[in-house]
Amino acid sequence: ISLYRHSAGAGIRMDGVGYSGLAITPYFDSMIVKYTARGSSFAETVARMKRVLIECRIRGVKTNIPFLLNVLTHPEFETGVVTTAFIDENPELKKVSESAWNFASEEQSDQRKVGAKERLIRYLANLAVNGHPVELGADPTKIVSEHSVDMTEKLIL
Repeated sequence: ISLYRHSAGAGIRMDGVGYSGLAITPYFDSMIVKYTARGSSFAETVARMKRVLIECRIRGVKTNIPFLLNVLTHPEFETGVVTTAFIDENPELKKVSESAWNFASEEQSDQRKVGAKERLIRYLANLAVNGHPVELGADPTKIVSEHSVDMTEKLIL
């Protein structure tokens, strides 16, 4: 897990032991966190669960959060009258790659954009810490160190 930030709030119970850096192996139940919501009405409970899932940030592994948001935002589910066959009767719930929800930031609503930005940030952080990799064609003789530039040149630039 490259990023783990759970959500909380009134009417939300969180059970889990997730953390950034956790290695998920296939040898046990890989449930990272479990949220339980309660409210004075079904609509309030659903709204709390939507909020907690939207605010939760887990990166580096695939989660079922997009699927759960599809279920919670389905008009039939929001009525509170569904059966155990609800998921089988609505196969579009499983199409998470096309889903978009009401995130505070438009950037967070598209899972592909989030993944692309995260990879870019991780690459830039690696460059900042480790420098330009020779494997990708960087020529160490052409890289100018910040300390080798004269202060007058810096002012001109």
